[in-house]
Amino acid sequence: MTDVSKSCYGAAPCTELQPEEAVCFYVDLQNLFSSPAHFGLALSSLEGAGVELYGLFASDKDQAYPNSTSSYNFVVAASPTKPEARMSLDRDAVGGGRYSAMYLCAYNNGQANATFGLHAAVASCPFSLSGKGEMSICSSTSPDDTRHTAEGCPTGMCTCTGNWARPKAPVFEGLGFEDCSAASYQLPEGPHSKHPVSSQPPGTWTFFNFTISGDAHEDRYVFVAATATANTTSDLELYLAYWQPPGRQVGQYDLRSDPGDFRRRTRVDLSSGLNLPSSSALYKPGTWFLGAYVVGDQPVSYVIELFRSSCPNDCVGGRGTCAKDTGVCTCAKEEYEGEDCSRTSVRVPLGTTYTAEPRTAFASDQFVVDASEALKAASGIVTLTVEAAFTAGPSPLPAWVTERPILMASGAGYPTWDNATQRLMLNDVDVAATMVLEAAKVPNGLLYLTFFNPISYPYQVGYRLTVKLVATCLSDCSGHGSCNMEGRCTCEDNWAGADCSVDTAALAKRACQEGSLKQAFDVNGGSAYSVCVCSSPSECTYVTTDSSSMDKAVVVCSSGYELKGVNGKLVLSDGREVPTGGICAHIRRGTSGGMVFFYCMLTLALFCGAVVGGRYGLEYYQQWRLAQVGGYTDMGSGGGGGGSLWDAFTGRKQGGGGGPTDTW
Repeated sequence: MTDVSKSCYGAAPCTELQPEEAVCFYVDLQNLFSSPAHFGLALSSLEGAGVELYGLFASDKDQAYPNSTSSYNFVVAASPTKPEARMSLDRDAVGGGRYSAMYLCAYNNGQANATFGLHAAVASCPFSLSGKGEMSICSSTSPDDTRHTAEGCPTGMCTCTGNWARPKAPVFEGLGFEDCSAASYQLPEGPHSKHPVSSQPPGTWTFFNFTISGDAHEDRYVFVAATATANTTSDLELYLAYWQPPGRQVGQYDLRSDPGDFRRRTRVDLSSGLNLPSSSALYKPGTWFLGAYVVGDQPVSYVIELFRSSCPNDCVGGRGTCAKDTGVCTCAKEEYEGEDCSRTSVRVPLGTTYTAEPRTAFASDQFVVDASEALKAASGIVTLTVEAAFTAGPSPLPAWVTERPILMASGAGYPTWDNATQRLMLNDVDVAATMVLEAAKVPNGLLYLTFFNPISYPYQVGYRLTVKLVATCLSDCSGHGSCNMEGRCTCEDNWAGADCSVDTAALAKRACQEGSLKQAFDVNGGSAYSVCVCSSPSECTYVTTDSSSMDKAVVVCSSGYELKGVNGKLVLSDGREVPTGGICAHIRRGTSGGMVFFYCMLTLALFCGAVVGGRYGLEYYQQWRLAQVGGYTDMGSGGGGGGSLWDAFTGRKQGGGGGPTDTW
């Protein structure tokens, strides 16, 4: 092994480059490849900007220094984000001995100074070279890790031993059996077997072989799974091939995992699997090879598991029993569904909590909640609230498992990701999340739910969910009552009304209802009425009026008279004004009886209408209002009128002694 950095001459170190500066090296290949041999380079970025290394092969008479604008045979680059780059060459890669020299030029194309390291080595066996110049012969990782025989590599290839030995089956070139970087393990027989792998390097294979007997009682369903045992940013691809180790190229495998299945782009659980059921056209008895290939920059530690069963997923444990002769699962409960009994489909009563214990190997469960009767009985603003949380098994989920279950809802059949009305992500274990649906989204009263579980084997997932009907009452019961499930207020003591806003204790203290009128005395051509005015919610009384205080009375004229000279007003507690005062004058001759009637009605409407349209009304409104809170009435007496009260809605004067009533 040679440290090329030390071959520099001159006062200044040649491995320190300023921006746009270059340094070149010469490698003599004349005797290097006289016999089968391997040549390796390792470039490292030590400080500052990145460095690019260009290489050009040449004959004895040629001399050229490669760069990005001239000819070159290869280029490697190292940078602060990728501090090491390496390459390996053998005799065939450099023209089978046709070239006798190699020129190397390192360039700093950055904006800052760069310090780099460059190492080169040659050996008869395939090897890799680290950025520090450490050699790994035939992929050995330490002196104790001997993967090849002591005879060396007379043919230029490693003679691998043990688990790194080349299989007897045909092998595609480039899988790693040439340099002992690929291992192959025999998985034992039985319904369940596993094998751990520690720190498999990027760009390498590990193979596992197993035998399918063809006995339907044992091997009708075959499933292999890979699960990470440590976090990594790399991906792990799985390949299956019959009778020989698989490769990554089309035609080199029978079955492969979905791209990115091990490490998805957004959510990750670092697990992947392959199914090989007997119903598949690929299924056949004999020896099968499983290949695991690492894609990325970091090693991957994982465990491989092999499952064989007569029924799919072995009926998910206790959720069903397997008929080995037919391969059919009989589910233990009516709510368990699917060929492997893994899915749950159940009706959940409104207001109750459904709990599913943690289990593996299920993709989704389905529920329907009948809220039709509760929605019909509700009178307020009603919503359906779904509260859900997911749980893990005895072993907590590893930190790198970021996949999370999703609860989907719809009012028109079991929802999928595409047609769900709403979705709820359950982000944290044992932490409840809430989804609120308006009643309009459940038009027929049936709420359909799908619990989607993207977390793969071997992690266990359970959950609990509750659907409640939540009603909002008028004015939130004004703070004086509680809202029941039907949207109706249950009022506290001394409060009444649909929104519990009526203070019955205060009403009981009132002498009258504000804005109501009571006859006070007769005037020429009509009558004068006192107006009820409140100084506080519980202190209301009729304004004292007599013939000397006409400006405080509401005057109503009889037939043949009209009201003139209205000159006063009373202000109610809500700011409304009631016009008062005036006299009743004879209507001039020539006025028809119909006009007289019209003016009488208009007069009363003008006086009474000021207080009917709002919160306050005349006596009829008083009677109706007080009847809502216990039948309170006030037929108090007034001057001259025997306590008569006008009813502005029926046009009748109500007498106080059971006598006849007058009509307008």
